[in-house]
Amino acid sequence: MGQIITRALSLSIFLCIFTPWTHASINIPLDAENDPYLVGKFAYHRKLACETCPLSDAVLDADKAKALIPRLETDKQLSDVLTEEEREAVTIYLKRLFRLN
Repeated sequence: MGQIITRALSLSIFLCIFTPWTHASINIPLDAENDPYLVGKFAYHRKLACETCPLSDAVLDADKAKALIPRLETDKQLSDVLTEEEREAVTIYLKRLFRLN
């Protein structure tokens, strides 16, 4: 019994040490620049919601998304991060994602 526990513990330690680190990423398809939804999705996640981005702590729901859309134009911190095209695309992304009118 002790030998099984020792082997299991050794295997666990080995897997913890030698397991490759994985990072979440968003792969941009080649036709993304022609799709405002995808441009908005990538801009939101890469420029607004990343770990060091202005909205890193925000968890969006429909109400927060609805409040965020006008802030994209009026909030200096958000408008400085995004281009005009990206702000429009993020608006499209949020409206479509949360089915806002």
